[in-house]
Amino acid sequence: MSEASYSDQEIITNIDNYISIENPTLKYTALGERAYISSVGFLKNISDDRLQHIVIEVQYYNSDNALIDSEIKNHYSMSIPPGKEVSFSIKGLANGTREEYASQIINILSVDKAYSPSQRRSPKRKKSVWLEVIISWVPMCLLILAWFYISRNKKFPTAKSVEYMAANNKLMIKHNEYFERLVKAVENRELSKGSEKK
Repeated sequence: MSEASYSDQEIITNIDNYISIENPTLKYTALGERAYISSVGFLKNISDDRLQHIVIEVQYYNSDNALIDSEIKNHYSMSIPPGKEVSFSIKGLANGTREEYASQIINILSVDKAYSPSQRRSPKRKKSVWLEVIISWVPMCLLILAWFYISRNKKFPTAKSVEYMAANNKLMIKHNEYFERLVKAVENRELSKGSEKK
């Protein structure tokens, strides 16, 4: 399967649980005035996931366990299916003699977990997005329902206040009319008494 089919990826932090280095070999090759140091071996995928984008570092030590050289190589085109092995090779110019390159330590600096189209997590992401949308709309829906309930209920506090004020206004008007009639009656009575005395 092509690398393009595994474009989705996840960076792995606990690398030792996913990949192991098998049969590492150190080689020193002299070609004329130049010498080359190379490290070869196998990378085994010990996980249930396809691995890709592997970055390998090799540290070279002398007989006194002092670091004398190092190489880093990015294997971005490498893809390892679950349970499979692939070979690797790292080569560079040597900075010393054959005797100086006594040992090596190989470290895997980074590796990504690849996902095929059937393994991609986009459905879960879509589901989570829809869930977030629904959750974000819940408060708004509650506010709308509360507004409809209050607008249809005539006994909510604002309506009660308006009705109470209207009733008080009507009562005051009736009281004013009663007092006006009472005042007129008293005045008419006083006028009638004054005319009788004359």
